[in-house]
Amino acid sequence: MPLCESLHKGKTHLAVGLAVCAIKSGYTAYFLSAHELISMIQENIVSGRIHRKLKTLNKPNILN
Repeated sequence: MPLCESLHKGKTHLAVGLAVCAIKSGYTAYFLSAHELISMIQENIVSGRIHRKLKTLNKPNILN
């Protein structure tokens, strides 16, 4: 079952679980949906703060 084709198949649950495991292993993680990421980037482009936001998004080991 490809994860990208179906709704309600546990994709978010899997992503959160991976992030939790990474954090327990000493990594840093940042979780947000694709929609949230796109909205955040658009807002920061408009406000002229995109470079600052990209630095923030590059800090964690895992962007999930």
